[in-house]
Amino acid sequence: MLASEEKEFIVGGVLENDREDGRTCEEYRLIEVECGVVSNANGSARVRLGNTDILVAIKAETVQPAAWRPDEGTAEFSVDCSTHASPDFEGHGGEDLATELANVAENTILPGLDLKQLCILKGQQCWTLYIDAVINQCGGTLHDALCLAVLAALHDTRIPKVTFSGGDGEPLELEISDDPYDCTSVDISNVPVLVTLNKVGDCYVADASREEERCTDAKMRIAVDRAGCICYSAKCGRHGMEPSLVFDMLDKAKKVGSSLLTSFVQHLNSQQSSSKGLASSAGVLGFLR
Repeated sequence: MLASEEKEFIVGGVLENDREDGRTCEEYRLIEVECGVVSNANGSARVRLGNTDILVAIKAETVQPAAWRPDEGTAEFSVDCSTHASPDFEGHGGEDLATELANVAENTILPGLDLKQLCILKGQQCWTLYIDAVINQCGGTLHDALCLAVLAALHDTRIPKVTFSGGDGEPLELEISDDPYDCTSVDISNVPVLVTLNKVGDCYVADASREEERCTDAKMRIAVDRAGCICYSAKCGRHGMEPSLVFDMLDKAKKVGSSLLTSFVQHLNSQQSSSKGLASSAGVLGFLR
């Protein structure tokens, strides 16, 4: 809990557009991205957003597709909130938050992911992506940081080429290439980014710190793609918001989200080019505007 004096200081700074760490209301903290950090995964990434630290690993496995979607693969999300990250994660609090984080990530990422690219043989075999995240440290804006980490891990993911034989009454046999260069990447061009705007006093902030979140009356979570279109939105918190403020937050999220996503993907592409196929690479994005 924050003391009343601390709360007044934080709220006052937001009203003056001069937050406790020197940022304006729209600015993000330093974003550090490191890809290829888990050697036995098909893709992985570690993202640090201020004091928030999240690791995501993706494993691809072949399964039989669902009967109602015979030409599509699937993706499953799982989140583990480490008890070392925050005392709030102990007991059922961590389990409930992990479920919420997984649901928000799925609602944000999955609609923009073309699952047809995971089909191997229509109606018989497809890829399933198991997307597992670990919250190592909680410093605010967990949901946004998680979606960034999943996006980076998907960008890093490589799917092995598959050849098959059989059919026409014979058992189907798959042969999965073990050549690390005989693979395909995952198309993330339509995957949005999540922007959470926290209402603090009469204003709102992007990328709230843990302390700012404790001063939050309500918040909006908004998924935005590179074109600045809203793909998903949800209002959270017990307090209400004026309709004019909600529309203003939606407009601001489109601007902030589009800029963030464009910069983030450009950084990932640059990181990939400079690594030239090496197992891991790292980089920093700071104070994105």
